[in-house]
Amino acid sequence: LGTAAHCAVLEPERFRQLYVSWDRRSEETGNLCPRRGKYWNEFQAMHAGNFIITEDEYANALAMQQAIRADATAMKYLQSGEPEVTMTWVTTLERPEGTRSVECRGRPDWVTTMLGRVPHLIGLKTARDVRPLIFGNAAARLGYPMSWAFYADGYEAITGIRPISKEI
Repeated sequence: LGTAAHCAVLEPERFRQLYVSWDRRSEETGNLCPRRGKYWNEFQAMHAGNFIITEDEYANALAMQQAIRADATAMKYLQSGEPEVTMTWVTTLERPEGTRSVECRGRPDWVTTMLGRVPHLIGLKTARDVRPLIFGNAAARLGYPMSWAFYADGYEAITGIRPISKEI
């Protein structure tokens, strides 16, 4: 769902092209049919090259897209820019055994200059639980602050400009 939500929010056209929902329901119960068997195999063949998600996941991704795009603060950052920007750079590591160059790669979710001002690297995060303590613990465990510092260092190494990093 997190990957689908990213695509729905940051690249809506691409989401419609790449994602399809499995929505076959049992005639007897009305429940969603399992993803196995003849109908599942036919559905997979018909949608080869697409990401297949449940109709609930599809609806949730679209709901996140609508909620974020309806939020004035979020849209301040997303009104212009580029999604999923791949950055590559070389950094120098100073070690007791000597100096060595390391190739680095980072991919912030969104890069914008916010109306021509300071560049911003934007991260879109999804979570099962957004209560501050729960999400904060998960963010620390997943290394979000380290990742964003790394991306900011990379952007600065490439452009010479220190960006601001934000998560929405």
